Amino acid sequence: MKSYQEFLDYIKNNIKDYLPEKYSNALVDIHPCLKNNGRMLDGLSIQLKEEKATPIIYLNSFYSDYENGKSLSSILSSVAVARDHFAEPRLSTSIDSLQDYLHSPEAINHIYFQICGSDTNTDLLNNMPHKIEKDLALTYHLEVGNSYDSNYSIKITNDLMKMLDLTPEELHSLAMENTPRDYPPVFCDINTALDSLLGVPSEENYLGSAKEFKDTNEPSMYLLTNKTKTLGSAALFYPDVPERLAQMLHNDFYILPSSVHEMLIIPDSPDIKPESLFNMVDEVNTTCVDSNDYLATNVYHYDKTTGELTSYLEEKEQQLAQEKKPSILAKLQTAKDSVLDNKMNSTPKHSLGKDAAPEL
Repeated sequence: MKSYQEFLDYIKNNIKDYLPEKYSNALVDIHPCLKNNGRMLDGLSIQLKEEKATPIIYLNSFYSDYENGKSLSSILSSVAVARDHFAEPRLSTSIDSLQDYLHSPEAINHIYFQICGSDTNTDLLNNMPHKIEKDLALTYHLEVGNSYDSNYSIKITNDLMKMLDLTPEELHSLAMENTPRDYPPVFCDINTALDSLLGVPSEENYLGSAKEFKDTNEPSMYLLTNKTKTLGSAALFYPDVPERLAQMLHNDFYILPSSVHEMLIIPDSPDIKPESLFNMVDEVNTTCVDSNDYLATNVYHYDKTTGELTSYLEEKEQQLAQEKKPSILAKLQTAKDSVLDNKMNSTPKHSLGKDAAPEL
């Protein structure tokens, strides 16, 4: 049994034996990649000289297959198939290289944003322009091409932002314009969403209709995502989306961060307890959500009257702080009273009042 590092070295040194002849002079490299929620993965790149971009094949899961008994030759064959079936992303008919694309006027039209947990991605965010919303962070990405049903993108780091000659404010504005256009929001009831997952044709999107929810028999839970159903939780921060949801629901609503791909929307009701919703989110995150898809353990609330988005954890912290304040003030008052008592009970060496004068 090879160690993980020995496994990586073996893959790197032998992968060309399983690839077609055109890869004989390809550049093979393995490098660590920081992913969502602080996950560090080892990515294999096999780049042909004429390629504008190359895929990254993460080897961590392949090592798990190896530990479970899969042969090295079978793993190498799988990696080779994945690489050779990759279709190079189409950047533009008029653009010859990724560097040219980054410096072209076309690039800014393909800047979009997605969201991640701010507390679980501190290292990632240190090197990326971002905008904090509660305990979530909006990060910015550049789509560099597409192939068949896949899109390829790169993270916009601080250095790349400078290369694009953009400020954080300009970056955010462009992303807010481009993302809803290229990844339109989808809002549907949970039953429709489940039907879609089960392969039942269902295209109902309430955001694309004039539907309003007034009947008490309406569904009690809805799903908010985007048309691709990938990284769709960002739709919550699209311009006017919360307002449109509140208008349709005729109500305030709670938002449950189901994963990076979607948000669950629950209309407010006197019977709903935020603490119960929080416990539900916590349990689902612990037992069901893959670590790469994890977004946050929290519950948010949108007030249709004020347009304010609040956080359950933030309000809980504020509540605890308020509960602690009286005891602290009481201690300060006790200390102050003690000082005053000491002053009143002590006899000064000199009195400088109007009935006395300092001794000479």
